[in-house]
Amino acid sequence: MKTRKILIITTIMCLIGFATACKDDALSNNNPIEEQPRENLVGTKWRLVGFFDIETGKLTEALPEENPFAPALHTLEFTNDTVGFGRVLVLPIHLFLLSNNLSPVFRCYSFERTDTRHLYQSNESADLFYEAIETSTHYVATQDELKIYYVDKQDNDRKKYLLYSCRGTDTVDTDWMPKETIEISSENLIGTKWKLKSFVDEENNIGRCPYPRWIGPKSFTFSFTNDITSDSLNGITRYSVTGVTSNNDLEGTYWIDYNTNTLNIIAGLTKKSELGSDGEFYFKTFIGENCFPFKLYQNELRLYYTSYSGIRYYLLYERR
Repeated sequence: MKTRKILIITTIMCLIGFATACKDDALSNNNPIEEQPRENLVGTKWRLVGFFDIETGKLTEALPEENPFAPALHTLEFTNDTVGFGRVLVLPIHLFLLSNNLSPVFRCYSFERTDTRHLYQSNESADLFYEAIETSTHYVATQDELKIYYVDKQDNDRKKYLLYSCRGTDTVDTDWMPKETIEISSENLIGTKWKLKSFVDEENNIGRCPYPRWIGPKSFTFSFTNDITSDSLNGITRYSVTGVTSNNDLEGTYWIDYNTNTLNIIAGLTKKSELGSDGEFYFKTFIGENCFPFKLYQNELRLYYTSYSGIRYYLLYERR
């Protein structure tokens, strides 16, 4: 009889314990602890960790952590809720957040001329990134992670996402921004020296400084001398111009069309390898004969150009 009572009490205790465990499990399933989503992306900085396959749970790293350049590559920063900029390897990228019904999606545009992409197409992570952005469906951002969901067309339409880790929330970099608003006469350009400060998207009012920032003090510079050249004909006074790209010397002539406020430059350059995509782009911008609409300020110069996709940019220089 005593043994029977013990068995009954034990059974009851087990049932109570099981019921409590089921209740706790149900509570945890019905009310999972979720990380709070971000209210916006303004001022946030991100680094691409890799490509996550939702079905298999496999993460393909963009770059190994031990890669010494990993922190500076595959990055994103957001100046506001609709525009982001960063790098895929060393190539600049420009992202717009578009509205697709109720699901905002990213679309990628090269920040400068797109003809430099082929230099790094052999890198698998760069190709995967471009393909992912082109098929992105929506994104989710928390305090620590940014997930950009996409459909992998190269892998039987599997659902995956780009996984970014947060690099901090800082004030937006304003080093690239112009400071002056009062133009001065174009004639004041003659006899001046300049150094490139930034590449600026005028329409969206965003920009960035040349990369890498440790390029020497003579790189990306211009000297518009007041030395008149011998090819000054038909009432056009031409002057000599010298300069340096990221790694090449530039030499030629320039003249100003005061009726259209354009700067005409005919330049030859040495033929050393340029440093990075910024150097390649800058070199191609000035080789041969070019005509730039421009605006001159007391300590700033803007040379305007239009990208292959029709976006209007300008090169912002500071007086030396």
